[in-house]
Amino acid sequence: MTEAENKICAELWAEYESKLRNICKAKMHGCETDVDDIIGDVYLALCNQVAKEGLPTYQQSWLYATLKNLINVKFREKYRDESHMANFSIDEIELPYKHDFVSDVEDNHSINELNKIISTLNKEEQVIIHSVYFNKKKMKEIAKELGSTESAVKQKRYRLCSKLRTLLEGK
Repeated sequence: MTEAENKICAELWAEYESKLRNICKAKMHGCETDVDDIIGDVYLALCNQVAKEGLPTYQQSWLYATLKNLINVKFREKYRDESHMANFSIDEIELPYKHDFVSDVEDNHSINELNKIISTLNKEEQVIIHSVYFNKKKMKEIAKELGSTESAVKQKRYRLCSKLRTLLEGK
């Protein structure tokens, strides 16, 4: 590239660079890291064009069309790269783990203790525990079954859980 061609490129670039950068930022929203690369590629394309074939007849149109083409190329690359990436949900992945037998034994011990405590509860308390935690019934259904109000059943469940927690911690 001659000194005259270099001067022409620099003048043309000084005139249009900020406009091209603003357009590129707007089009590449969300991919701001690629803006400088694209703008640099536009300048390089301009220099190559001037060196090989001379100054384009319609400089502004040529610059904008080149910018548009380079943005489209970048988006195609991103789409192609993303289409090869696997999209997994964390719930779908099963990781191997070591089984903790100590916690199993502790849990079994707690369950056995809880079963012993539940058998000592009165009939209404047993119905509430089994309906809520084993049968997964709604409070409204339990209240209807016991002939009570929903808020009363909620309160009884809360007090019952506190009582069970205290009894389990005491053993």
